[in-house]
Amino acid sequence: MNKKIFIDSDVNILTGEDAERALHKENDAKYFNEREGVSRVEKDRWRTAQKAEKKHWMNLGIRAADDRNYDHADKFGGYESIRGMKFDHAIELGCGPFTNLRLIGGIAEIGRCTLLDPLIDEYQAHPQCRYRTGKLVRDSYSGSPWMRTLRKGLWRAMPDGLRRLLPGIPLAGTLNMPIEEMPLNETYDLVVMINVIEHCYDAHALMSSILRILRPGGVFVFHDRLYDASIIRERVKEKYDAAHPLRVDQKLLMEFLQRNFSPLFSQQDEKIHAFEGREETVRSVYYIGRKIQ
Repeated sequence: MNKKIFIDSDVNILTGEDAERALHKENDAKYFNEREGVSRVEKDRWRTAQKAEKKHWMNLGIRAADDRNYDHADKFGGYESIRGMKFDHAIELGCGPFTNLRLIGGIAEIGRCTLLDPLIDEYQAHPQCRYRTGKLVRDSYSGSPWMRTLRKGLWRAMPDGLRRLLPGIPLAGTLNMPIEEMPLNETYDLVVMINVIEHCYDAHALMSSILRILRPGGVFVFHDRLYDASIIRERVKEKYDAAHPLRVDQKLLMEFLQRNFSPLFSQQDEKIHAFEGREETVRSVYYIGRKIQ
């Protein structure tokens, strides 16, 4: 049987009896839906998640220069399916301090980009932020762990004055807000959202926003975890993670992709994730699709 875990908004990790007591007081079981898992939570629950995210990156992760962005690129096959494509205006939703667009911009041609994250103003103060100089500095994909380590080390050592001289994607703007509340008067021909849904508060509003901002024929780059509602039902009783309020049933996500996009790339991945004595089988989808006209 898996151990119970409670991770609070200050990223304190409780296990055993301490976790049991904390779970009795606070858990996400009240948001569970038999058909969709946890697809919506209250706004206050989401604010708790944002507090945990801020603590993670602006305190515990202040030396980090990557958020598994290279690993995601691996699973997307180095983004080869969109190599050489030209995009006038791209947006990354839930971009974090480092972005995935920095790597996509080394494969495809992007005229300008907008970055959205509820914590984007705070992230621009992160010393390793990729867009703190007013443009998104591009990066080159490499499958070599040694090369990745070298690039991250060079980036950490580089002063902002030198970073400004590096090739980058012009920054059209930043949006400090949740995806569910983003303005819908601007459209994009490339939308990137990688490992983001778990940090949101309404999966339905999020998917509606994506469809409204992506131009017909535009490209959607998407990754997230795939859950079964039956697994989520048990998980919300045994584990609370302040930073990740949503756990959406896979059918909701896969139906969204299949109904609205024609695939350019699609791959699923499965691995065992071990944390604090608890093991979970984690399934994920990596998908690049063109919006159906």
